[in-house]
Amino acid sequence: IARGNQQGGRFGSANAIMRGEAFRNLFNLRNQTAGTLGMLAGQSGQADFSRLLQGFGVGQQQAGQADIETQRRLQLLQGLLGTALSSARRALSLDQTQYQNLLGLGRVYEAVVPLKIAGAYESARASYEQALVLNPQSPAIELTLARLEVAKGDHTAAREHIAKALTLKNNYLEAIFLLSSLQVEDGDLKAAIQSAEAASFIAP
Repeated sequence: IARGNQQGGRFGSANAIMRGEAFRNLFNLRNQTAGTLGMLAGQSGQADFSRLLQGFGVGQQQAGQADIETQRRLQLLQGLLGTALSSARRALSLDQTQYQNLLGLGRVYEAVVPLKIAGAYESARASYEQALVLNPQSPAIELTLARLEVAKGDHTAAREHIAKALTLKNNYLEAIFLLSSLQVEDGDLKAAIQSAEAASFIAP
């Protein structure tokens, strides 16, 4: 029994280390994605540049059409994506029953959803849904799915997941704030004010 406990402790420690590494790599990936999006937003060919990353790779022929700085950023992003995916998958391989590992993998894919990389949204959603199977009463996972839908641009689906999160936890401030922000974006200011007022009663 003692040996089993010792092995379990080592296993848990290794998993925690892998999750920490995955988090650091995700942080770097998110920063680079934000920088790349900011750069592409100022270029008329944004849609063309986003297609350079289709299939999680920078196409040589297509990349030649971009300027040097764009190529540099896209190649750096490709490397960071590969590193982040690798560390998240290693953490998951150590314990596939730990829902946090599935969330970690999903967040890597979600980070590049705004760049419209082929398969990123589907892979993120699949990971989150598997995490939800392992922890079906988690309002946080429902909120994570809502944020993924926001990144995709589907406010209707996002609202559905927010509603599920609030069903599980009716005083969930983060869910209410996200709902309020969506209501503002959708031009429903009256509903946004009501959501903000509801949040103020929870956390005055």
